[in-house]
Parts: sequence; C-alpha cells; structure tokens
Amino acid sequence: MQRTTDHLQIRLWAEQRDAVPTSGPAFDFPAYDDVDPLSWDRWFEEFDRRGLEFVYREDPGNFYELRPRSHS
Repeated sequence: MQRTTDHLQIRLWAEQRDAVPTSGPAFDFPAYDDVDPLSWDRWFEEFDRRGLEFVYREDPGNFYELRPRSHS
C-alpha cells in the first residue's frame, strides 16, 4: 500500500482509472452510477481542509482510502 498527499500523484492515479472527483471527497468510476463531479480545485480544497491522506495500490484496480493524515 502506498500513501500520499501529493495532489498531482492523486490526480494521475484517478485519471488513469477514468475516475472523476466528487463530493465527500470521493471518486466516481465509469462502472458506477454517475454523480455530479467536482472540479479538482474544490476536491483538493476539501481533501486538505479535512487533513486527509490518499492510501492506494499501484495495481490496475480501483482500491483507495481517504483517511486522516498520519504523522509517522
């Protein structure tokens, strides 16, 4: 498992999977119901405001978690 707070790395991960940012913050993937997407700026504002980190796998799957940033 990888983790990051880097906006570009998160955006690239999502775009490689055709995911779009949504409120929550969360992502909408093509195989799921359509929801109203957010702009990346608004999504990252919420991500940073909540003090989250992005936890993910490098494999081609869609697994990710957003959780409070660790301080280790």
